[in-house]
Amino acid sequence: MKGAVLVLAALVLTGCQSMQKETPVQPTEPPTSGYVCNADEMQHLVGFAEDDVVLESLPGPVRVLRPNSVATMDMRPDRINLHTDDDGVIIRVTCG
Repeated sequence: MKGAVLVLAALVLTGCQSMQKETPVQPTEPPTSGYVCNADEMQHLVGFAEDDVVLESLPGPVRVLRPNSVATMDMRPDRINLHTDDDGVIIRVTCG
């Protein structure tokens, strides 16, 4: 009788466990526009004030990085990075 109670208890506890296996979530890459940044083609922007550049006219996504600004470290081959100085003048153009 004692053995039957233990077996029954084991079966009840086993039934309480989840039958689904957890699958790890894979990080997804952000969608790209198909454009691949070429910083060499954007060097003509160096020396312009950030306010004078129409960011929407540039191909692909654009990120403005000001001094001491926080930026994510994700690599986006289609993104143009405009680095500015304290006065808002573009001092460097990179991709990522």
